[in-house]
Amino acid sequence: MPTGLLLSANDSSGDDFESSWQQIKTTLLALLNQEPITKNDWQDLFAHTALAPLEKKAAYKSQPKPPVSLNFSFYTVLLFIANHSLVTSALELHNDKHTFLLEYVRVWETYYRLCDYIPQLFKRLEISSNSKSASTAMLTSKKTKNQFFRDTMLTKWKDNLLNYHKQRLLDSVMELIIEEKRDHIYNAQLITSVKDAFVRLNCSRDIDKLDTYREFEWTYITNIMEYYKLKSSITLSEMPISEYIRYVDSKLKEEEDNCRRYLEFCSMKTVLETMELHLISSQKTMLLQECIKMMKDGNTADLRIIYKLLDRVDGCIDKVLEALDVHIFESGIASLLIDPQDIISDSEKYVDKFIWLHDRFSELLRDGFGDDSRFLLCRDKAFKRIVNDRTIFSINIPTKNKGGGRVEPESRCPELLANYCDLLLRRTNINKKLTSSEIEGRLKDVLLLLKYVQNKDVFMRYYKAHLTKRLLLDTTADQEMEENMIEWLRSIEMPAEFINKLAKMFYDMHISMDVNNLFKETREVESSGVINIKILSAAGWSRGSDSVNVSLPSELTEYLKDVEDFYLQKHTTRKLRWNHLYSNGTITFATNFGKYDLEVTTFQMSVLFAWNLRPNDEISLDSLRIATGLNESELRKTLFSLTNNSKMKQQVLLVEPTVHGSREYTRQSIFKINRDFHIINKSGKVQKRGKVILIGRLQLAPEKGNEEENKEIANLRMLRTQEAIIKIMKMRKKLNFGQLQIELISVLRNMFFPQKTVIKDQLEKLIEDNYIKRDEHDLNTFIFLA
Repeated sequence: MPTGLLLSANDSSGDDFESSWQQIKTTLLALLNQEPITKNDWQDLFAHTALAPLEKKAAYKSQPKPPVSLNFSFYTVLLFIANHSLVTSALELHNDKHTFLLEYVRVWETYYRLCDYIPQLFKRLEISSNSKSASTAMLTSKKTKNQFFRDTMLTKWKDNLLNYHKQRLLDSVMELIIEEKRDHIYNAQLITSVKDAFVRLNCSRDIDKLDTYREFEWTYITNIMEYYKLKSSITLSEMPISEYIRYVDSKLKEEEDNCRRYLEFCSMKTVLETMELHLISSQKTMLLQECIKMMKDGNTADLRIIYKLLDRVDGCIDKVLEALDVHIFESGIASLLIDPQDIISDSEKYVDKFIWLHDRFSELLRDGFGDDSRFLLCRDKAFKRIVNDRTIFSINIPTKNKGGGRVEPESRCPELLANYCDLLLRRTNINKKLTSSEIEGRLKDVLLLLKYVQNKDVFMRYYKAHLTKRLLLDTTADQEMEENMIEWLRSIEMPAEFINKLAKMFYDMHISMDVNNLFKETREVESSGVINIKILSAAGWSRGSDSVNVSLPSELTEYLKDVEDFYLQKHTTRKLRWNHLYSNGTITFATNFGKYDLEVTTFQMSVLFAWNLRPNDEISLDSLRIATGLNESELRKTLFSLTNNSKMKQQVLLVEPTVHGSREYTRQSIFKINRDFHIINKSGKVQKRGKVILIGRLQLAPEKGNEEENKEIANLRMLRTQEAIIKIMKMRKKLNFGQLQIELISVLRNMFFPQKTVIKDQLEKLIEDNYIKRDEHDLNTFIFLA
């Protein structure tokens, strides 16, 4: 028979596959054993496989019958591949693990290439076995890429050579990996090649394509587990905790890199979990204790490392969060207790202290925990408890507007924040020392703290009162900053009703200015240039219907009558009500040393005008009450501001006998003008002219004690609660108490946190007024009445 590709397709020798099988088998055997073959042998192999008969045979003479109907020639080749024993003697000659692995990798890579080449020789035979038609056969061949033949070869390698050398193979490669960890002897390329040999050894019919690789993975994990189990106990006993956590952190990073090199990606999670079990979980009690200690000591460098380690173990971070919550609250309260009286008496120190605490805790979270959102949330909750703490700085708010209600203490933080805003926005020494950007920064600090305030209605009340004083006394330092502050309050979700009222106050001031100018233009009054009238809407400015009667000087009384006539001609449907609590002025005070301009409230002006026609007289308390028309409480307070002004060395009025409080005035108290009143300049000389401010802080309501102020806050909260209940019930129609309480908190949370007792009291009040009723079948459920 001619050799090579000179055989013709019509040659009768090609019809008999058995006649050429011996030569095919010899060449194929040399290939499988990775022996060299000649060029002619290659050509003969291609020729004989190309001319093999394609028909299927019913009888297979000396060969066993195949399990499925296959081409006889193709089946003969497959049977030979399946029964052939791969030569392993070359591998057995190598006793050294390194050379053994190198030889295995070399033999495997050559065989793996043959698994791609040899099936191509018998492609024609496989096509005829798998398909009914030639066209279908070619399509099937392209999709399967001769998988049937290739699978047979890979299975042969796995069953014959791999299983024989598997244990030695795994032991050798694991020794290299441990040597790398222990002695830093690196054989990365060799280890990776062995791993790839396990990965590639899969058949198309395998459900798990990494089935063979799983043995490599399991061996790797087992060895790593034993190595680190022993290493962790030795390392921890030999080094301090700060070094141990750095060691663990470095080993975890190192193992991640090793997993990327030596394992498939799906194995990394299992390996790292194994390491975490022995290096972290087994020592988590000790690590948690050290983490808490680092947190308290502010050791953020080590804290950041140990936090990352504990975050790998389930349940550890929850305990760290609990410890952080306790640490923030306890250290914050301890810091406030250092000098509470000094802080509470100065709103600037109060705000600075809280901002310092917030920055301190924020720095701890940034440097120690990488601003993890879980820790930021924990900080906010703990800091909110500090801001709203009632044990150090508190005010008492009653829970009922009538007798019998409990007094509920609340934080003074809202009041002090409002006071600090006033210091920044009013013309004060603090305001003059700061630039515009610095003032803006400090106002932003107030807004930051305000987010943590639970009862914002107290802040709203005091802020509005201070703003009213600034606008009426024209002591605002920066009008633009005032208006910006209103928008910033809106941005932190302060109640829209409150923000709109503040904005309306600025609008009223602009309108009042226009009205005042128009009045001065249309009235030729001598005093019109020195008197400014502010006509404001009562709803936006007044805190209530309280008013105080006072006798004004005749000059003012006549001027006010002209203003009323002018305004009512323009607005016939409106009514003017003079609020002297909001008023102030400047009077000239003549003494034996000179003339001085005194800035006074309307009440102070009324008192001083009692001596206008009799400057040398001594007047009793009863006579002053008749002359001024003031009630007892307001008169005493006004007199005390003129006789005992703590900011002045010389008092405008003198009283006999001397008193230390407004309540010490009696019917025998005698008041007179201080004719020797004078001002001494910085050089120690007496000034003949000067300006003295007696107005202090403008009073916006008749004198009230703190208890009455707090009762007003409580009454307003009760009305807000009733309003919210009706609004919710009108929409829901029917609700039980639990659901109603949740919705109430959601509605009122931007103003205050409604207490459970307050909610129950207001529900009873609404039931009495027939707005709602209880369900007959469930007393805990309420029904809205149209």
